[in-house]
Amino acid sequence: MEKRRSLNDVLEVVKTGRALSPAGVERTVLEFIKVPVGAVFSNKMRVEFLPNLLKHCAWNNFMLDYANFLLGTIVAHPKEKEISTDLLIFLGAMGYLNPASGGKYKARRPSDVKTQQEQATTAESEAQAAKEDGTQVAGAMSPKECAWKKRLERINPKLDDLHRNRVLPFLRLSVRDYVEYLAGFEPRINEIYEHFFARDVELWESEWGTTVTIGEVLSQATEALVCLSDVKENVGYSEMENCIMWEETPTRPFQRKNIQGTYWPPEDEEGLLAAYWIWFLVFMGPSMIRMRQGK
Repeated sequence: MEKRRSLNDVLEVVKTGRALSPAGVERTVLEFIKVPVGAVFSNKMRVEFLPNLLKHCAWNNFMLDYANFLLGTIVAHPKEKEISTDLLIFLGAMGYLNPASGGKYKARRPSDVKTQQEQATTAESEAQAAKEDGTQVAGAMSPKECAWKKRLERINPKLDDLHRNRVLPFLRLSVRDYVEYLAGFEPRINEIYEHFFARDVELWESEWGTTVTIGEVLSQATEALVCLSDVKENVGYSEMENCIMWEETPTRPFQRKNIQGTYWPPEDEEGLLAAYWIWFLVFMGPSMIRMRQGK
């Protein structure tokens, strides 16, 4: 039986954002890795982003559970010691697209860059709407794609429920609690945390008065990784782990200044940090749990 916590213990973890007991953390993580991969995005984002995620897996099945989806990406990308930046971007989008994760995000893009990107996004949305209205014949969906979309629409209510009750609780889990749970499978996780996370987590806590969540790290990291993906299709684990920027003391949590001393555009090296943060939180961790469980 799990030891009961004192009132002071409970109040302290609530204050810092670590309100779950170890059993609650375990339940949250295990429920997440068993969720269908189709549930990782909310309804309005699912049709747009899910195909980009599934193309990295050997099996195009949105009801495949998340942990097995990750193993399927290894089958689809057999290169040793490398991982697709595009795959990591769409995994990070779980947090980046979640409004709750971006609540404490510090903007780094200049307003003129944002305007250009918003205009491009609007143009793409209008083009897509025209296709769906039938005003553009080119690029029409194949019968197989139509059947896939209709099946997804039928299952959307179930996926929405799983997103709310299984995915969002995982994204709201504190990084500290998650790391403590993972350390039960592999003691070296504590060393990894100290080197790759501790300084940023502590800076976040000093700025916001609460510990950082998984979703908030994904939100902070995705933008830098998108910039890196323009020059690198894959990143090696050694590249990520040995990036020189790990030695810098951050002045913003989970962001780094470029060579000009500003936050935009992110350096390629920061993209390697971002890749590692995303890889560790939503790829390595869930994969390790599944393999250690033997399921």
